[in-house]
Amino acid sequence: VARPVTLGTVNVTEHRRTFRGSPSYCFNTRHVRSWSESPQGVTVETNPRYSGGHRHYVIEVASSCGELVHSPQVRFHSGFNTGVICGHPGDRLEVIPTVDPILVAISERGPLPEPPINRTLSRCAILAVYPAAP
Repeated sequence: VARPVTLGTVNVTEHRRTFRGSPSYCFNTRHVRSWSESPQGVTVETNPRYSGGHRHYVIEVASSCGELVHSPQVRFHSGFNTGVICGHPGDRLEVIPTVDPILVAISERGPLPEPPINRTLSRCAILAVYPAAP
């Protein structure tokens, strides 16, 4: 009969560290100037003065973000509430729903024939962030 083996004692010490990202692989949401879809994912343009000298970053998202094609606006949410997007758990891209221009045109002429479709906020998890190749 085999006897269980006892391993040595493990000591754990606390290190006070905060989640900080390198500006090479993170960007501050306050300094985003524009965004666009790219074959790699989503590309954002930032102010290079505040982002480690990089003007463009590529963001890989977990899903296809299908609503992204139809939305002129997005917002970034930091999982650690730091305002910095690095691909940490909880970082996400939020697609802001737009108003259907046909419904706006109809409503300007009178009451809507039926209630407008409730468009919900789409959230796409961010997996990775890295500087775009020049």
